[in-house]
Parts: sequence; C-alpha cells; structure tokens
Amino acid sequence: MNLHERVSQTGAMQSGIEKEVYYSPEVAELEKQRLWPRVWQVACREEELPDVGSYVTYDILDDSVIVVRTSEHEIKAYNNACRHRGRRLTTDCGHAKTFVCRFHGWKWKLNGENYDITDREDFGNLDPAELSLLEFKVGRWGGFVFINMDPDSVSFDEYIAPVKQYLDPMEFEKQRYRWYISVEVEANWKDCQEAFMESYHVAYTHPKLEPVIDSRSYSRAVGDQGHGQLRFRKGPDQVIGYHFGGKSDRDGRDAAFESIRQQARDIDSIFSDRDVQAAARILTELPEGTGYQEALGAAVGYMREAAIAAGAGFPEMTEEQAYEAGFDWMIFPNTVNVLSPTGGLWYRSRPMRDNNPDKCVFEMYALERFTPGSEPKVEKKHFPNWQDFLDLPPFLIPDFINIPEVHRGIKTRGFTGPNFNPIQEAMIANFHHVLRRYIDS
Repeated sequence: MNLHERVSQTGAMQSGIEKEVYYSPEVAELEKQRLWPRVWQVACREEELPDVGSYVTYDILDDSVIVVRTSEHEIKAYNNACRHRGRRLTTDCGHAKTFVCRFHGWKWKLNGENYDITDREDFGNLDPAELSLLEFKVGRWGGFVFINMDPDSVSFDEYIAPVKQYLDPMEFEKQRYRWYISVEVEANWKDCQEAFMESYHVAYTHPKLEPVIDSRSYSRAVGDQGHGQLRFRKGPDQVIGYHFGGKSDRDGRDAAFESIRQQARDIDSIFSDRDVQAAARILTELPEGTGYQEALGAAVGYMREAAIAAGAGFPEMTEEQAYEAGFDWMIFPNTVNVLSPTGGLWYRSRPMRDNNPDKCVFEMYALERFTPGSEPKVEKKHFPNWQDFLDLPPFLIPDFINIPEVHRGIKTRGFTGPNFNPIQEAMIANFHHVLRRYIDS
C-alpha cells in the first residue's frame, strides 16, 4: 500500500491524519498537481490595483499569474508566460499599458489580446487571435482578489458564500494595509497554517494574555468548502484567567482595556492606537466592579464613536452579528485572520517554489480602517529568516520558535500522528478532510 492510499484511509489516531502529510515529497507533489491549480486562493488586495494597468504577480510553485486591473470595475488574471517561448511577462508588481515579452518583443493588450509579433511575416498564417493570454477565473470579496486556474472549479459565489454570510458586516473592503511582511520558515505550509487556526495554544504560548482573557474557544467548520471559524465562549463560561480557577485580581474594566492594549502593542494589529485611546474611557467612565463583558462592550462603543468622529467609519453590526462573526477564520486553503471591527491580522502560507515540504513562505499583514487619505504607504518586506525582522511583533516570537520545532517533532520515530482537540481544533481536522478530498480526486 503506497502513501497516497494510506493517507486516504483513517489512521489509528483520533484525527485519522497520518504524519507524512506534513513532510512527504509525494504528498507535496499531490498538492501541487491537485490542490493549488484547482482551488480559489487570495492573490492580492484590490488596493494594490488602484489604476487601470496596475498589476500584481502572484506565484504559487511553478505557476505564475498576472492579476491586473483592466478597467475601473474589472480585474483579470492571466497565465504569466509569453505564448512564443514561455518567458514570464511580469515580476512583482507595477503598472503597464501593455505586456511586452523582454525576450523577443511580442506584445499583449491589457485585455489579453496579442497585437504585435516581431517579424510577423515569418510566421505565415499564424492567427494572433489564437495567441491571447490564457485567462484564469477571478473572484472579489471584502477587498480581496481571488484567482482559480481550474475552468471547472466550483463557482466563486458558492465557494465564498459561507464566509460572506458571517463576515460581510465587517466591511473588510474599507480596510487597508497597515504593514506587510513575509518570512521563510523551516516547516511545512500546513504547520504554519494550523498554528493560527486555534487558540488552544494561547494560554501556554502567550501567557501574558491568560490573566486577562479566557482564551478557550469553540472551533467549527463553516460550509463544505473547507472554511472554519473560532468563537470565544459566551456568558458565564467567559471568565478571566481560567487557568487560575476563573479568578483574577483584575477589575473587569482593567481586564478589558488591557486585552485591547496588548493586541495593539504586542501584536501591532487588530486594534489601532485610536482604539486604545477611545477604550481608555472605560477606566474612568464606568463604575468600579463593572464586569469584563460589559466593559468590553462599552469599549467597543467608544471605539465606534472615535472612528466615526475621525471619518474612518465603523461597521454597522449588531451585538449578535459581532458574536456570530467570531474572532478567527480560516478561509480555505491558506488564509487565516484574527479580526476586529477596525482592523485585523492576516496570515497566508505557501509552499516554496521548489516544493520542499520542509520549508514554506509565511506572510503576515495587518489591515486597519483608516481615515481616507491617511493610509500609510506600505512596503512588502521579505526576510529569509524571521529573526532578521527586528520589528516582528513580540506576541508572534513564541509562535515562530514553536512552529519549526513542531515540524521536527512530527518527523520523529515515536510520533504517529496528530490528535486534535475535538472542541478547540475542530476546524483543523475539517481542513485536512477537505484537503484530502482534493488530493484523492
């Protein structure tokens, strides 16, 4: 029985996931052939394509895609290769009136139509109409641009519907980049992905948060496309510092404010400086003894007032919609966020170009709802080693220490496979279920 057959069967562990899916070259090759060319994936943000002719080059393994704004309301995606000898037409991002091959000078319009062939007469009856750039499918939601290279894939509307149902009220399309980095990590792309698909690790990996909030969550699959969601526990289950017996010396006002301040300071995302200043009002304007949940709700109300006063706006969400939205999402296959009404932290992991299963590229970026015109000019920074990024938010340092050690531990002789927490890691198990569906098909 080969590995593909074994991976397709239920293993001895509770999760049924065999450890080889994290490091087998065979599995990595199956993902290359059966997952990445066939799945919807985030290529860029619309703000990266502000003008007609603005483009972003999106690379995934050997595939390369040009994502370009072709009109005020239209964005297209093309296979990034000259139809003559295959030279890539773009790298990185930029602006172009036409796409020109730098090898032999063949040219294409922004709509993908070939309009110039060097020494055209040499080619006889060659029909330029048959030389248009190969076009891929594009989906747009929440300011994100998705691409899919499979003409027979599920429609974008069907794919994104379970996410839209809960997250449309967050108005991600009105947020903009706050910062953006990518690093190379000595781990499989799934190791990186899964580290941010659960809050089960927060109490012990990020202990500074634990005296402030109860980090336990409910994890669940949403729809059948592989997406998943985390929600905090609600009502009497929401206690401060459950590892301390649900007791804390903190006043509820102080705990709520500190949780907001920590995320703005130590994660450098999710909440803004404006949010922190607004939330500080709960320390003086709410009476002593106010509970954590009530204080947090009041803080959000003050944030709303401040955002509207600044001209940034604020999502029109009910308390129930905010709870239903949750705080962490995995958008299949490789995008994760931690969100708030005014900002969020986003992650995207991808295999390396050589498809080495022991290494990946991990991208992190913060989005924020700015006053129009005050958005920073963000440079995408890449670091071959995460330790080279001196401004890495301190909250993330333990994660980057853990992830490579997880990958190394998975490969040890005595480890037989993951055993996921059925309450707090359910969406990771579902992620593997849907991933297997692609690999097996």
